Amino acid sequence: MLAGEARRMAGDVDGHAALTRDLATLASADPLAAAHSTGLAATFAGNHKAARGPLRHAAACAARDPRRLVWAGEVALALGQVPQAYERATAAVGLARTGAPELLPVALAHLALVALAADRVAVAIRAAAEGRACSTGQRNVAAEHTVALALAAVSLGDRSTALTRLAEAAPAIAERGLGRPAAYAAWARACVDLIDDRPEDALSRLRTMATGVGRAHPAIRALAVPQLVEAAVRCGEPGYAARALSRFDTWAGSLRGPHWRAISHRCHALLADDPPAHFERAIALHRQAGATLELARTHLLYAHHLRRERRPSAARAHLRDALHLFSAHGATYWEDRARTELRAAAPAPAEGALTPQQSQIARLVADGETNREIARRLVLSPRTVEHHLRNIYTRLGIRSRTELARLVVRAAK
Repeated sequence: MLAGEARRMAGDVDGHAALTRDLATLASADPLAAAHSTGLAATFAGNHKAARGPLRHAAACAARDPRRLVWAGEVALALGQVPQAYERATAAVGLARTGAPELLPVALAHLALVALAADRVAVAIRAAAEGRACSTGQRNVAAEHTVALALAAVSLGDRSTALTRLAEAAPAIAERGLGRPAAYAAWARACVDLIDDRPEDALSRLRTMATGVGRAHPAIRALAVPQLVEAAVRCGEPGYAARALSRFDTWAGSLRGPHWRAISHRCHALLADDPPAHFERAIALHRQAGATLELARTHLLYAHHLRRERRPSAARAHLRDALHLFSAHGATYWEDRARTELRAAAPAPAEGALTPQQSQIARLVADGETNREIARRLVLSPRTVEHHLRNIYTRLGIRSRTELARLVVRAAK
């Protein structure tokens, strides 16, 4: 099992599968270990039907020490049972504190990642910070804690902290060939790219997610599908997004918990000709799962769609919900995004003035952004941006972007 863990840390899923065949012969001696390894190997291979039986068998096995509780938590996460995974992760940390301090860094690393999946970002940050501090002599685990801190930061929109943590982890990842942390780092970096309005960079990074042995870690690639779909849609590659989502759905469809099914519906909404049904289903499932930060992101994306459909009143309701939830998480970047969108969706002002969205487009033109760049930033089509610009020129009695930029600069003085 320890050798298998080393293989997974290196990103060597084929080596892990080979060890699994040896472990299967020891099923009577250690049922949890054998079922855990067999179930995860099948999951990594994309054979979710074959994985279901071993994973459920492992989930039913007793786990009374920190290491086995971590294994049990991994099994619960693979089954989509996020609350059970969180419960086992916290139990593993508690037992490690009192009786196995050498396992505390590993238990805390597992808790940090499960907490991120459970939408408990503050817990993830505390666990990863403590784990990194107590990982003396456990350099691989320390790197995983540092990358977890980057993922937690970027989930709150804190790109600066995320980039700092990724830079701290990079030397150890490269020197020691840590494939799993490398895949997490690629995921976090792609999230920063999306924040920075560089969907092409994000998509390129997520296409490969190369690890220390040259292959993308399949489980982490699956977790990153929401960002891949968003990047592909923004790059005008819906076909690629649909193929990736189909593979994700094969896994999510085999699960009982609502968390990943909610994510699936949100992704389908970005690709659908008629998105509202998917958005509404995603919101209901997020609420069932208790995933409030993901719920806020879905509200924000739904509001984008409603504004494009010229339904600002409906958009405002979702933006207010998103604003409240982002604020509760301390996600100031996303809070500011929601507030900006709320201003853009405000009722039209008096005749002759620009609408909030037109004002926003005018400022971006003055900043030198192209129509395509403005479209990506505001999640509009380039044609919609062109339509708004024509209306802006008419309202202001001007004929060019240069004249518009001059007016914006003059108004700002």
